[in-house]
Amino acid sequence: MPTHDEIRSAIVDKLAQSMRRDPTELEAELRQVGPEMPCGSQRLVRAAIKVARDLGFPLKPSRKIAPYFRSVNGVTDLLHTLASSSGQSAA
Repeated sequence: MPTHDEIRSAIVDKLAQSMRRDPTELEAELRQVGPEMPCGSQRLVRAAIKVARDLGFPLKPSRKIAPYFRSVNGVTDLLHTLASSSGQSAA
């Protein structure tokens, strides 16, 4: 199972790809905005879905998990929890 840091890195990489940015620069910029690395965009949702797929489970955004999509760290926490859960089932 991937670590919390590996999942966050994968999310930042997917975001950077979609924004055609350097992942290191994007991560530094997000950290300057706040410790949670806030990023309120559809790109974050799409990145989370792709990372979840890479981890081997589907992710369907819903109102139940919507609060996690306010920041990179929130999505990281969500995906780490889901990956850790038995059977790696999504919410």
